[in-house]
Amino acid sequence: MLRGRYLELEKVNKIKLIRFKEVGLSSLPEDTQLSILRTIYFLKASEEDEILVHLLLNGATNEKTSIALKMAPTLLKKLKKQGQIIQSKRGNFFLSDEGCIVVKGALRLYPKLKILSKT
Repeated sequence: MLRGRYLELEKVNKIKLIRFKEVGLSSLPEDTQLSILRTIYFLKASEEDEILVHLLLNGATNEKTSIALKMAPTLLKKLKKQGQIIQSKRGNFFLSDEGCIVVKGALRLYPKLKILSKT
């Protein structure tokens, strides 16, 4: 037995089919997987996720489109250190490439953030 999969042998007419069968969380539809993950591990979006979504929804994806953020300096410092946001020369903030990837994942997990984070 392979991790998360097992071999299944099926006879169809005179042909034998061998295929991998998914088991566990990966065998469920994606929306069900996300619902389970939210329920068990991530009950609500983090403040960091909310900041990243705010930047994305306001188009802050490069230095020209950067925006001011009036949030806890420790939170902004943490996001900068993780490489998810970048501070422009004017002191505004925008998403890094990594931040764009993280925020897309956050929006898949918490689609309601799109509504809640609009300015």
